[in-house]
Order: sequence, then C-alpha cells, then structure tokens
Amino acid sequence: MVVTVRAANVSDQQFLESMFVEAALWDPGMARQTLASLLRVPQLRPYFVDGGRPSDVALVASAAADRSVGAAWYRFFSLQEPGFGFVDQSIPELGIAVVKEWRGRSIGTTLLKELISTARTRRCSGLSLSVSAANPARRLYQQCGFSKVGEAGSSWTMLARLL
Repeated sequence: MVVTVRAANVSDQQFLESMFVEAALWDPGMARQTLASLLRVPQLRPYFVDGGRPSDVALVASAAADRSVGAAWYRFFSLQEPGFGFVDQSIPELGIAVVKEWRGRSIGTTLLKELISTARTRRCSGLSLSVSAANPARRLYQQCGFSKVGEAGSSWTMLARLL
C-alpha cells in the first residue's frame, strides 16, 4: 500500500473537521459528538477556529486512489489562550488522527514524521502535544522523540525538541 502525504488545501476542510473530531474523541468508549458540539467546549474551540492562519500547518495522507485516510496538523497557541499541550508560545502543538479503518498501517507514523520534518523546515524549535496516558498513540510519540514534560489529570504533555 502506497501512502502519500501532501499539504492540506481548502478542499480538505470537511475531512480535517472529521479528523479533529476523531482526535478529540480518540477513545472508542467516548460518546460520539459533532464538530459543532465540540466547538462549544471553550477549551476545544481554539484548536479549530480560524483555521488556515499563516503559521498553521496541516497535512493529509491519501491511499487507495486518493482516498484521504489521515491528517496531522499543528498550530501555535498563546499564553493567554493555551492548548492542553501548551509548552511555550514559540512551540506549536500538534494533533493527528487516522480514519478508523486505516489504523494499524503506519499511517500515523508517516504523518507524524512528515509533520516533524515540516516543522524543522519551518525552523520550529519543537513540537508539543497532549495525550491521554491510556492512548496507544503515546508509544508512537515516544518513538518519534517526544518526552513527557508535564501531567494534568490523566493526560501527558509531551515535547520533542527539533533544533
């Protein structure tokens, strides 16, 4: 299976929205919600509103005749409006999701490595994230150079230094 990764464009908006929902509701035991209901949660709203800022990066993975199968993105947050994985306003926080049927095929790994490469090219000093300690993706982050720098409840804040 050949997976290609490309920069997201305007036509990917609906797919990116669905991947944001998947990232937010990563645990199959979580009640399914719409993007609209998630955006009513004040702590989640900053992750997706005003998408496409010049500093935002979003990538889409495609397979099987250009079917979108995953996405990874990062965005900068401020001290006044930090994300869950906030470390510093000079370090963007990432999000990643893979379509359920396509998980377990290294698509997340491919996306994460490409996002890290893009961040390095753009001279980001690091990437951060927030992940539940119970989320299996935590192992992927550790394998790609992320380490735990904080903890809030059952979630870890992780950081990878890039420069």
